[in-house]
Amino acid sequence: MEKEAISEKARQKTSGQSGQGLNPRALAMEEQMQTDNTTAIPATGFLRLNQVLRLIPVGKTAWYSGVKDGRYPAPVKLGPRTAAYRAQDIRALIERLGQSG
Repeated sequence: MEKEAISEKARQKTSGQSGQGLNPRALAMEEQMQTDNTTAIPATGFLRLNQVLRLIPVGKTAWYSGVKDGRYPAPVKLGPRTAAYRAQDIRALIERLGQSG
């Protein structure tokens, strides 16, 4: 039942019924992440902040503070109002945090 709700939500986004739509690739990745119990990190590519925060249990303010201090990777600007994080940087962060904990 939950998958049906997610699929309906995905169809609404692509058809423009619920405001801003996602491109098909982003939509598929978002749907996969919502249906999995864990968030999958792609082998290559980028993750948006909301995807990163599903993996790293900190709030936005703590995340941005960590980026400023050098504890967390800096975002890559993809456009004038779009930033994302390299998947390999997030994977390395998770491995580093796992070793220190």
